Amino acid sequence: MRVVLLLSLLIPWCAISQTDSAPKTLQLASTQWCPYVCNEDTGAVVQYVDEILARENIKLTVQVLPWSRAIEQAKSGASDGLLTAGLTEAQALSYTHSPLGYYQTCFIARQDSTWHYQHPLNFNGAILGTVQGYGYGPELDNLIKTRLSSILMISGSNVASRLIGLLNKKRIDIVAIDIREFKWILGSNFIEEMGLKQVGCLAKEPYYLALYPALAGRNQLIDILDVAFALPKNQHRLQQLLEAMYYKQTQRLF
Repeated sequence: MRVVLLLSLLIPWCAISQTDSAPKTLQLASTQWCPYVCNEDTGAVVQYVDEILARENIKLTVQVLPWSRAIEQAKSGASDGLLTAGLTEAQALSYTHSPLGYYQTCFIARQDSTWHYQHPLNFNGAILGTVQGYGYGPELDNLIKTRLSSILMISGSNVASRLIGLLNKKRIDIVAIDIREFKWILGSNFIEEMGLKQVGCLAKEPYYLALYPALAGRNQLIDILDVAFALPKNQHRLQQLLEAMYYKQTQRLF
């Protein structure tokens, strides 16, 4: 009986101790990926994660950088981790087990294009534009690793807008881009007006929050985030925030 009583007292204390040992501040690197991350303090995912961490009295700051630099900062410990990361983008980091959400890579081409996505993926002489270091899903990621001459990779800032510009200038034939990001840039009503069309999509893929492996309190923080990200009410909240971002963008465009 004394042992049972002692354990009943210790278990709650241990749970509190684990929660208390999570970091009180979290500095994450990310890149411009609207409507998910638009700058240091806006974007649906920025607000979503900030709300979750605030409930645990954890202060979030986000630094928006070119994607390759954001990954390097997180790997070196200059940042505490990445706000969003696909499964293949930063495997040296410690990922949450529960995904933050899901993205979907789609292919955009000019209206006169005859190319359309089919499995297995084959470009048939067309040039595809991508972003260096991005994860698009296993099928395309595996092709990128082979360094096909038909795949152009760019890096730096404003990469999505630059790829669409290259498409319009006929320097490339197809762009691989998350469909939410594409609609954010142009607005769904402008796709046809820009002389562009969607020509197929890959399967939806999860994205996660990823932490520097040596971050103090990393395991406790991942436990907190795993529970929060898995809750249906929180997943619904993220969808609400994404829709609110689209509404703001629609107001701006019109």
